[in-house]
Amino acid sequence: MAKGFALSAASLFLCLLPYQLRCESPLPVTVCELTANPAKYDGRLVRFRGQAEGAWFETSDLGDVACKGYAVEFTRGLENPDKKSLDQLWEAVIRANRMTTPTSLEVVLVTIIGRFSYRPTEWNPYVVSALAATDIVVREGGTFMREPPPPSSSHPDTVR
Repeated sequence: MAKGFALSAASLFLCLLPYQLRCESPLPVTVCELTANPAKYDGRLVRFRGQAEGAWFETSDLGDVACKGYAVEFTRGLENPDKKSLDQLWEAVIRANRMTTPTSLEVVLVTIIGRFSYRPTEWNPYVVSALAATDIVVREGGTFMREPPPPSSSHPDTVR
């Protein structure tokens, strides 16, 4: 019941934003779906669960361990964002980064509502302009980053 209310409240919040001419409900999607079919979601309002890890300056990547190596670049939305929830996310990412040790990775799990854009010519073509962040949790986790390949014996830096 509470979760349904939270989703309804988020939808109502988005309907009341002054920049929108009509009520638009965010499409539920995953990071894996966004990165596998980006043209399908280009320009659309989406809601997805992602994981942030490491330091954060102006942008951060949100990924999913289910599709290693793929991430959505997260930026603050310019379309009248919920500043309080995005500040809470920023604080959680900083806290997780401080808690991370060489043997334990602390990650932030978060649900983001935002406008997705696909820029195929950019280094990271998957970008979400976030309007709101909910369900923020800091916990120990695994990385969504792709593991580097093992050194090859033909590599010039390999010691024999």
